[in-house]
Amino acid sequence: EELSVFVDIEQEGLEEYKDQLLEFRTMPGDMLIWHPRTIHKVDGPSDGIWTTYRRVLGGTVAKAGTTYHDKRGTGGVLSDLGRHGLEDGMKLSSPFFPIVYPRFDDDEARDRDS
Repeated sequence: EELSVFVDIEQEGLEEYKDQLLEFRTMPGDMLIWHPRTIHKVDGPSDGIWTTYRRVLGGTVAKAGTTYHDKRGTGGVLSDLGRHGLEDGMKLSSPFFPIVYPRFDDDEARDRDS
């Protein structure tokens, strides 16, 4: 599929990328940002048992004029847990999808917290 979520790096057509691997060893407080079409994964312990805690803050960036698409019920999508009130096809405009660039919007934060 053109916009697959899970990618098998061994599949036909990805041969040129198979050996182009990067590894990052993060430290507490580090932040990783990657292009949304970058193939990425997090490797856990080989035995599957975590002996330390891993806390993650995830997010998605959307450019101005983006349209909201309701993906509830598609499996594993956690993007619609808020009470933003948007319907499929509406302009992505809600305090639950805050504007943070070029500057934080205090009015948006007040609306979200009320």
